[in-house]
Amino acid sequence: MINKRYSWANLLKSRDAKPEGAKVRNCGRCQPVAASGVPLEYLQGKALLFMLHSQAAREKYGQLFVLQSARNERETVLKLQKTTWIILALAAAVVVMGGYIIVDRNTGGAQAAASAAASALPMEETQGAYVKPETPVDRSKNVTLPGWGGFTIPANTTKITQGFEFHNPDKNLWYEDHISIDDTELEKLVVDSGEATEISHYLKLAGIQSEAAEVTAYDKNCFVVDKTADGALTLEAINGGFEGEKTITVQTEDGQTVTLTAASQQECYYISFGLYLSDGDELLYQSGLVAPGNYIQTMDLTRKLKPGEYDAYVVCQPYRSDKKTETNRGIVKITLTVG
Repeated sequence: MINKRYSWANLLKSRDAKPEGAKVRNCGRCQPVAASGVPLEYLQGKALLFMLHSQAAREKYGQLFVLQSARNERETVLKLQKTTWIILALAAAVVVMGGYIIVDRNTGGAQAAASAAASALPMEETQGAYVKPETPVDRSKNVTLPGWGGFTIPANTTKITQGFEFHNPDKNLWYEDHISIDDTELEKLVVDSGEATEISHYLKLAGIQSEAAEVTAYDKNCFVVDKTADGALTLEAINGGFEGEKTITVQTEDGQTVTLTAASQQECYYISFGLYLSDGDELLYQSGLVAPGNYIQTMDLTRKLKPGEYDAYVVCQPYRSDKKTETNRGIVKITLTVG
């Protein structure tokens, strides 16, 4: 073992080395390692180890310094103390993370095994291929408005009994057959409209996807059953309304027997009429509701008019059969001749 009596000069002489590493900034001269535990035979190698005395040098270079021998061979015999601690800390972190990954994988495997052991979820019993939903069609009848080119009325009076024509056409009275299956109303069919509807359309509205194959029973005085060019069965309502209910029995392609029920109901449009002068949009006359097929007999103006021609217009406002629901109004321009 090396002791303190082993001199610096003897070491250099025996090794034939130059103390090149002894001159280090901020550390002055390096002294040989005197700490116990360093075997002498270790110093017989290519380099000598020296302790740095300066505190600043030890913080910068670590506690040990390597002396270059005369053979110009450099050997690092010990890593710096700070680097060693950093590497040790990183190694410890890697070990810890490796253990966590192993534990986590083991935990995940246990959870997967538990899930596999659980019973499978039940299948949805109502599932099936996508079916585009059938939507009802608004088959309401359009209102019919009267038409005029002009009125000729007497002058200097407010009570007019001739020269004008305010009436509600009788076409604004009609019947609708309400079609239903199993007490569920599906759609209205306007009677005597000349419009035919595919019977399979009603079936699909009721959730029956099979096509109509045959109509086995129906009242031929109230309905016409026909086929399109593609062979689809159609239904048309005719001959006005009827009391009570009528049934149409349909056989589907998959063998089902379906009964369509039709209930007839009278519908109409009422119309009110307003006469205006174009100049200033002055109201001359406003009527009440007029039923289909009827005429206004007397018109009471808001004021007397002098003889002449006036630009005027009539506002026709239709109402549904409940007498309060307005529909699209019509405006008819006329020439009002006062004589």
